[in-house]
Amino acid sequence: MRAQIESRPRSNAHPAAQRYAARPKMAKIVAEVARDYGVSESAVRHGHGGEARQLAAWLGCFEGMQKRAAIAAGLRIGSSGHVSDLIRLCDARLDDNPELQQRVDRCCDRLRGSPPPGRLPIHRAITAN
Repeated sequence: MRAQIESRPRSNAHPAAQRYAARPKMAKIVAEVARDYGVSESAVRHGHGGEARQLAAWLGCFEGMQKRAAIAAGLRIGSSGHVSDLIRLCDARLDDNPELQQRVDRCCDRLRGSPPPGRLPIHRAITAN
């Protein structure tokens, strides 16, 4: 469904819910980031600018296409300006941090519902008896 939606340019006249269908919400993004870092969701939400919180803000912006206010609410931040700072910090760290790049890839794969590499489903042939 997502591929179909993104295949054609959309007008801003369409509601945001229609333009950004199948995009993950902040609750799911926070859960996946917490899972990847091996911490609780509360630790991500209240992490005071740690790497996990930066990644959650970055994913909320670029993967979830969330507004800064929605990201701030999802991370329990009082200022949407602080969200922009977290996104900017994460973006700067991504260029020279392969471990962070791998975390982004893993989180994106899980958020999109992609199977992990090497774990493709096995399809068995159905034979008529």
